[in-house]
Amino acid sequence: MNSKNRLLANSSTLLFLSVNTLSGATLARWTPVSTALPEGTSYDSGSDTPSPSEAAANLVVSTLARVPANSFTNAGIRYPGLASQSFDTSEYTEFAIAPASGYQVNLESLSYSTNTYGRMNNADGYTVYVRTSTDGFATDLGSQTITDSSADTFVIDISALQGVDSPTTFRIYAVDNAQAGGNAWFDLDGSDTSTTTGLIISGDVVSIPEPSAVLLLSFSSIALLSRRRK
Repeated sequence: MNSKNRLLANSSTLLFLSVNTLSGATLARWTPVSTALPEGTSYDSGSDTPSPSEAAANLVVSTLARVPANSFTNAGIRYPGLASQSFDTSEYTEFAIAPASGYQVNLESLSYSTNTYGRMNNADGYTVYVRTSTDGFATDLGSQTITDSSADTFVIDISALQGVDSPTTFRIYAVDNAQAGGNAWFDLDGSDTSTTTGLIISGDVVSIPEPSAVLLLSFSSIALLSRRRK
């Protein structure tokens, strides 16, 4: 390899290293614990919404909101929610992310630790759907159904969202597939001593390459392809 091709190849390698960082990292985590409330570790979703317990650098993350908001306090380290008897676009849990200027986000997964007080172990179970503002919440980005127990963690693939460079809102819809006895409790579990429970989104925060860097990458690819053909 001559000196010119070696320089281009090395430049390409350096560029890939600078862009692909924080792979699979936790972008944000919401743990619904509020020791400031009179009831201690209970969380009153009627007056407060959980702020993120963890957020990646160069990423702005919103609080967690329940729509419609519940006005009661539920015992335990949980954020009260509801699972509708059928898919209802007016009932969801919502949050938003926004990369800082000069950065973009590559999403990987969303995990949701939940407790349904014994009702998930019916034959039909619960299904969680995720939609986003990228298409006006019109289609499902991902979904998962669990039937095995009252407490479990949903892990949903959201890797279809790549190169997100503008504010994006996520909505999580929970459906009680048994459709019996009215809407069921569907609470977000979390602990201030655990980094693996609560609501977690994972992925990468990467810098957006400068136009000159993209041009260099193109030249590097052409040079490498030309060398292989010789």
